[in-house]
Amino acid sequence: MNVLGLVFFILFLLGAIVILVLGLINVSKSVKSQGHKLSYEILLKKLLIYGIAFAVSLTSAFLFTYAMNEITAKWNEYLAAALGGLIFSFSFFFGLTLFITHYYGKNINEKLDKWFFRWMIISIISSFIFLFVTLDGFADYINLTSPLPNGINFEEGWAYPGVFGNKPNIAWYALCILTGAIIVYFYCDHQLYRQYGRHGILESTFLVALPAGVIGARLFYVIGNWNSEFASNPMSMFEIWNGGLTILGGALTGIVVGVLWFMWRNKGYNIFIIMDIALPSILIAQAVGRWGNFFNCEVHGIEMSGTYWSWLPKIIYNNMQFGHDGNINLFLQGNGNIFVPLFLIEGAINLIGFFLIAYLFGKKLRKFTDFGDLAAGYFIWYGLVRAIMEPLRDGRYIMDSFWSWFWSLAFIAFGALAIILNHTIRNIIKNKKGLMKPKTSWFKTGLIGSSVLLFVSLALIICSIVMIAQSDHTLQVGFSPFNLGLIILTVGISLFGGLAVSIPYIVRGYRFKRNENA
Repeated sequence: MNVLGLVFFILFLLGAIVILVLGLINVSKSVKSQGHKLSYEILLKKLLIYGIAFAVSLTSAFLFTYAMNEITAKWNEYLAAALGGLIFSFSFFFGLTLFITHYYGKNINEKLDKWFFRWMIISIISSFIFLFVTLDGFADYINLTSPLPNGINFEEGWAYPGVFGNKPNIAWYALCILTGAIIVYFYCDHQLYRQYGRHGILESTFLVALPAGVIGARLFYVIGNWNSEFASNPMSMFEIWNGGLTILGGALTGIVVGVLWFMWRNKGYNIFIIMDIALPSILIAQAVGRWGNFFNCEVHGIEMSGTYWSWLPKIIYNNMQFGHDGNINLFLQGNGNIFVPLFLIEGAINLIGFFLIAYLFGKKLRKFTDFGDLAAGYFIWYGLVRAIMEPLRDGRYIMDSFWSWFWSLAFIAFGALAIILNHTIRNIIKNKKGLMKPKTSWFKTGLIGSSVLLFVSLALIICSIVMIAQSDHTLQVGFSPFNLGLIILTVGISLFGGLAVSIPYIVRGYRFKRNENA
């Protein structure tokens, strides 16, 4: 190791940390003290000065890792590390600062605040993308004969999948789960601040629901894998550092405990509004938490040619050559195969689901939904995600029998039933109070919506039945006709259930139209 390179690496890294702290403190003071009178020209100037300084310092630290490790890289790798580092660092600083400005600034111009939010989202996405561009400059110099560390072992230093599994360590998996939970907490805290004007409403609920979710995730995993893993050694169920959590169980347990705790500890809040904010945001935590599977080299998909996945960042591509079954590491670089990165696919689908539920149905289409629908939408979406992803896993990660399938379908059924009951009960109450004011357009709107739902759902159901009937396979990993049929069937049934919401519009619209003509 080059000592001079190490010294400069440490100096520039410390410089970046100091600039980041000073910049955040300076900007935060300006926002909190000036509020509506804040000069946005001055704020932008501060952001640019501190952001550029932070980017230059951190990128310099990145580049000195070459000298520190005496690496002679290719010109395109230097370029990736330098350009990617600058854009990543600046985007990270810009996004973090705008996060503080948007979520904790008071009396800020509403129009500009919307732009702060948009640029914050753009900055977060940019920093995520260019982080991998930066890492591509170093990916070929990481030890390719072993996977990335998945934690820090208290005795051996870096911990690797399957090597120090029986010794306690700080696992990246746990940090991924905790990071996702913290992000969700701050998001919910801000949304509730906008709704009720105060922070900290979910503080105690978060502290109770998070550990309850972890316990539930472990409990569901143990029950689902009892015969294959724990029947011969029941005490191993407590060795949680060896991995083994079921997100379906964790979500269900955390939600139930969190809702009950909130209702017991907090009065004067609409629990349906709280759930509409909190439950869809769990998809964010699950997307972040799935990166723990990446570091553990587990819960991946089938083995297939790496040529189909050459577009992946190198750091991901290289690590997906390893598969971990709890005892061994599978190195597949020799034949050019990798495991399908299901963690990345499921994470992306979860984020899409969050934005669809929270912003499309929660903002743009809010007039068509009632309080509680968004919370139920989480169950439908995540149930569908797991129903789709489950058969695509490597066979070693499919739980005993149909345990995950059962809970996936239970999530879908519960969410659909919850929406139906929510609308039915609310409509009955509104009707009794004389608040229902049907319109003639309801008949036409309900007829079109019901027809579309009926056509699509029946088409999917019929298609799935044909595919299942033609399949000679039992449930297995991969896109067999049987698996695809089951996936399409669950989607079709969930859409079919939507008729219970749209058909009442036809009935009320028809009655109103008939009474009006009479």
